[in-house]
Amino acid sequence: MIERIIEIIVSRFVEKLETAVKEEVDYITTTLEETVRQIVRETMEAVRVTLFYLSIGLAAAVIGGAFFVFGLAKIMDYYTGISGIGYLVIGAFVLIIGVSALSKSRGEVTHSD
Repeated sequence: MIERIIEIIVSRFVEKLETAVKEEVDYITTTLEETVRQIVRETMEAVRVTLFYLSIGLAAAVIGGAFFVFGLAKIMDYYTGISGIGYLVIGAFVLIIGVSALSKSRGEVTHSD
């Protein structure tokens, strides 16, 4: 008889404990899901804004650089009196910079064995 009473008490305690643990796990899981969603939302918004301003800045820099190089080439043409020499000199200079940058970037690759 006492064993049966103890068995009932223990079984009810286990049921209540299971319910409490399940509720806590559900609450924690829901909270974590909401937190992760919020973090992802905020991060994506920050990345979107950063990419927008980066693309505007990059486009302005490229266009400005192109006009600057075009102007330098025209000035060289004017002062040398040889048509097209400015474009050749500026083009060669930019080509040397590009090749140097490419060779530098390929030289920094490290391989782990």
